Amino acid sequence: MNIPSLKTFQVESRITDFLNRKFEEYQKVFPPLDMYYPDNSFKGEGYQTGNLFEWEDEEYDNFKRNELFNLTSHFFEIDTPFRIQCVYNHMMEYGKGTSMVKHTHTHNEDFVMFIYLNDCDDGHTAFYLNDDEPEYKERTTVMVKPTKNTGVFFHAGIPHEGFPTYENKKIFVMGIRIDLRTN
Repeated sequence: MNIPSLKTFQVESRITDFLNRKFEEYQKVFPPLDMYYPDNSFKGEGYQTGNLFEWEDEEYDNFKRNELFNLTSHFFEIDTPFRIQCVYNHMMEYGKGTSMVKHTHTHNEDFVMFIYLNDCDDGHTAFYLNDDEPEYKERTTVMVKPTKNTGVFFHAGIPHEGFPTYENKKIFVMGIRIDLRTN
């Protein structure tokens, strides 16, 4: 079994093109979800979908059953679907000047997968691998530039933040739970 704490990866453009198309389709039908985050961590304007696992769209259902499962099982090297549960999935578009303050995802999932849907020269995501002491935080910070077809897979307990963007960064987010019990 391979359980990485933080891993960047590449996806085929057909995946990001599909996600961008589905995001546009969703936006034409549904208003944005209220951008609620604990402690007001989302700063600025933007658009967030609801949980796409609840979206009744046959094409997207097919995508999540095949593509998303294949991506997640690849990272864990787990063959059986009974050990991986994708619990939340949404897309966000950051408005000009929008940022996300430092937070984790431990309240809902064990791992998180981001896929950047467009290129931005700003709006980097910072991952703080050791956030306890200033010296450790500085030397173990990983910065990821939003680049289309690039993803990040990481443990939900890693604090991370999205720096301000003025280029309308778009991102796909998925929360994942795993069950390591052998029974």
